[in-house]
Amino acid sequence: MSKDDDSFGGREVDISALAFTTEEQADRHDQGNWPEVFGLVLTIVVCWLIFGFTG
Repeated sequence: MSKDDDSFGGREVDISALAFTTEEQADRHDQGNWPEVFGLVLTIVVCWLIFGFTG
């Protein structure tokens, strides 16, 4: 096992796009875009709170 095998994200470099798509379809964890939308809304709320309380 090389050092690259232990690094975070090393697997994404070694897998082809077709293999990744096949694996994702087999997992059946299609969550759509709501996590990104929720993250954006949460970021806007946090920024609004920061500027609201600090001026």
